[in-house]
Amino acid sequence: MTSAFLRRVLLGGAILPGAASAVFLTSGSFLGPLLNEGRT
Repeated sequence: MTSAFLRRVLLGGAILPGAASAVFLTSGSFLGPLLNEGRT
């Protein structure tokens, strides 16, 4: 295990949850109004 490998793992561990939460938030902001319109 080189330091470059560990750095890549740390970066991936920091980036992946951020990207997942960003996708979740954007999809939620898009789906929220659509679901509200369908309910009314």
